[in-house]
Amino acid sequence: KIEKYKKEKVKLGVNFYKTQQIINKKFNKVNNKRNDELHKKCNEMINFIKSKGGNTLVVEDLSVKSMTSSQNFIKKIGKKNSKSMRKNILTIQFGKLLETLKYKCAVNEIYFKKVNPKYTSKLCFKCGNIDKSLSIVNRTYKCNKCGLVIDRDLNACLNIKRKFEYFINTGKELPVEPLASNQYI
Repeated sequence: KIEKYKKEKVKLGVNFYKTQQIINKKFNKVNNKRNDELHKKCNEMINFIKSKGGNTLVVEDLSVKSMTSSQNFIKKIGKKNSKSMRKNILTIQFGKLLETLKYKCAVNEIYFKKVNPKYTSKLCFKCGNIDKSLSIVNRTYKCNKCGLVIDRDLNACLNIKRKFEYFINTGKELPVEPLASNQYI
């Protein structure tokens, strides 16, 4: 309502500035709530890691630009839902979340590492088979090779863990395509 009211006002008049102050106040209030929630969630993650005796946080190095590209969404979830989904992803502020996590990990002496996100949810963590036909709407991973049925997010977590362990042991990133079938067993 305020923005609609602002459009009707004559620019650079006294009422314009009053309306601008109201809009700025509301924007700052929403922004402060988001920042507060972001810091609370980051602290919650850090405290969870510390309570479990962990000293490492590993995340996917996601590209928000490719995640929100219109061709990417329309192809996967259809034109109807793509605009609201892109808006929701941008509202979350992944970049700010990762920077806050990185900062809080440094303060709390927790190692922070980003890994390549390619095939983390499409790769079977048990046998290494890649299911390229898996789409974003499928929430369960079913391996065509070994028959493993697992939650897609859990499968991705296990693959991210494997990529990090490979990096720790070799100092190199895990190849995207499996080297050999026994590499994943």
